[in-house]
Amino acid sequence: MARQASGAHRSMRRTIVATPAQTMTAVVCGEFGHVAAYPRKKVEIAPWLTDPRERVKKFAEDRMISLDRLIADEQRWAEQDVEMRKRTYGDG
Repeated sequence: MARQASGAHRSMRRTIVATPAQTMTAVVCGEFGHVAAYPRKKVEIAPWLTDPRERVKKFAEDRMISLDRLIADEQRWAEQDVEMRKRTYGDG
């Protein structure tokens, strides 16, 4: 007989399962591909900010903050990657 997951475990599992799908994008290319893709995710989520259900609004607000952080991180990582390649292989 399967054991029931505790409330904390169920919540953690739900977070782990849900998060990758929420940041998945179509095919991206180039160093700045995700930098361009994540704002499109924000556009998709934006209507949820005015949803009458409080949980949906809260979720959308949290995702917007998370996407803003991801955009900043991806921008920084892409810039570092470009700079590292320039230093390693030259500008040409």
